[in-house]
Amino acid sequence: MIKRILKVALRLISWTVVGALVLVTAFNLASYVKRATGDEQMPLVFGYGTAIVLTGSMEPEISAGDLVVIKEKDSYEEGDVITYEGRTTPVTHRIIEISRDGDGNALYLTQGDANNTDDGYIPNERVVGKVVLTVPSVGALQQFFTTPIGFLVITLIVGALLFMPELLGKKRNDGSEKQGEPTDAKRSNKKEETEE
Repeated sequence: MIKRILKVALRLISWTVVGALVLVTAFNLASYVKRATGDEQMPLVFGYGTAIVLTGSMEPEISAGDLVVIKEKDSYEEGDVITYEGRTTPVTHRIIEISRDGDGNALYLTQGDANNTDDGYIPNERVVGKVVLTVPSVGALQQFFTTPIGFLVITLIVGALLFMPELLGKKRNDGSEKQGEPTDAKRSNKKEETEE
């Protein structure tokens, strides 16, 4: 009974991990294709995107090497941590003030928590989205998975996790003896005992 529960638990965990890896892979692939075919610094998939923080400008809340998940919104508030298109790479900083231009469009004054100076006003059209989740120290791993070798590693892990429970089950069934049935060694010993 316990073996059966463990087998079901292993399958459930395997499928959960496989599902998560498939989603991450699909998301990374879609982002890569959108980035390669367009001029967006940070494409969004279904309104969400990810970025790897490169500097400590948002410490202690967000550190270099952290992965941030960004969600596109219609408007943002003072205190929100946003990611916007910088000169060459996306920038993740906090909104410290909101202003309006002559047409009434939002302008966001941003600054890194660890910085002494602000970034200037950022127009709404340059804002990619609000940071909704920070995953510490996962940036290097996520960057690796976006490479061809990383994609291959994910594929191998998914394959192994998908087939591991079945392979383990077959090995146990093939290599173990049925309950109550003696092995060849036990049979030969019984024959020798009866012949004497």
